[in-house]
Formats: sequence, structure tokens, C-alpha cells
Amino acid sequence: MVLHEAVHLRPRPFDGHVKDFLEDLLLPAEHLRSLGLIHLQAVFAFPVAVARRGVKFLALYRRFLQPVDRELAAHFPCAFMHLHSTSMFLLDTFLEIEEIRCFQVNYEVRSGGPPVAGMIPHWRKIQAAGRPLLLRGSLTPDEMRLLMDSLDPRGLYLYVMIENMAEVEALRPVVGM
Repeated sequence: MVLHEAVHLRPRPFDGHVKDFLEDLLLPAEHLRSLGLIHLQAVFAFPVAVARRGVKFLALYRRFLQPVDRELAAHFPCAFMHLHSTSMFLLDTFLEIEEIRCFQVNYEVRSGGPPVAGMIPHWRKIQAAGRPLLLRGSLTPDEMRLLMDSLDPRGLYLYVMIENMAEVEALRPVVGM
């Protein structure tokens, strides 16, 4: 079953106030219309919108969208949530959803996120919650060393983005290759 089929099987969470909330407070209506009937994409766009609007939306997330995320995640044996380094202030609210079994975090220091040292506590929090962690991003050899020294390798998947073979060669000795 593909994701959009699951959404169509469970249309109730996307009716009424949740859809209106998303349209009025988070995304322009034309953006939601461009997504068609797959409002799930709008729900998971919520963290980015919240990051721009401040902490008062944490309560609104818990009230309106956390139940939707929980219900949707419950329909999949290994649901995961994709996050960006700039949305870590929401991490505790996402970790409350036990049905989300894995977290993918894009590490993006160039887009305003904290450096690796600043992300380590967040990544450890995910691991301490017993959830697998998929990290995606570019890392220098020093950042890779810090990451390997700081995180538990169990349940950790590193998706390292590289631009050229020189970056590969610089990282190989750090990871024991």
C-alpha cells in the first residue's frame, strides 16, 4: 500500500478544523491545492512552518496535528519522520509519538542549523528514546570523528553527502575503510 492510498483510506483526520488550521495558519491555500488530496505532506510540512512562528505553536501542534501524526504512523510497521536540523525544538513532541519508529534528520549547517557539536544532544535524545536514527548530510573528517565518538552505532545509519572523490578519500580513514 502506498502512502497516498493510506491517506484516502483514513480521510477523517483531514476533515474540518485540521485542514482549516493548516490552510489558515501554515500554508497558503494554493500550496495545499497544489498538493492535491495528499494533505499528509502538508501535515509533515508543519515543523518548518512552526519554526518560523515560534513556540506558541507547540500547543497547537499537540492539539491538532500530533493525533493525526500518531494515527497515520500507526498504520505502518516502521513509520519514520523526516526532520531538519532547524526543527529540533519540536523533537520532544515528536518523540512523544511512539508509533514513529525512526527519525531521519538532515544535517544542514549551511541553512542555519547548528554545527555537529550542537546537534549531538538532539541525536542522543533520539537514540536514548530507543529509536533508530538516520543522519543525512555533508560531514568534514573532524565532524565525522565527533559523531562517531558521540553516538551509539546501534540503529545509526549515516547517509553522507559528498561532492567529489576527495571528500570520500578524506572520510575513509575516519570510518575505518
